[in-house]
Amino acid sequence: MNIGSRPIITENDTNCHYEVHMLDFDKIIYSQIIKFEVCYFIREEKKFNNIEELVQQIRRDINFVKQVFKGS
Repeated sequence: MNIGSRPIITENDTNCHYEVHMLDFDKIIYSQIIKFEVCYFIREEKKFNNIEELVQQIRRDINFVKQVFKGS
């Protein structure tokens, strides 16, 4: 989950956004109410130079999370 301003996507947007990435989930649930629990802090919000840097960091974050919860 990311809580922040999405600086790479909307440069001058100062609103706080909540985005949840659900691993290994392929259902369409837009407009649905979901509950989730924050279990682990991965890193501080960071501004990336471009979308590709953001994508690479998200891949590293996913790999990290999978290792942390491996066997859970």
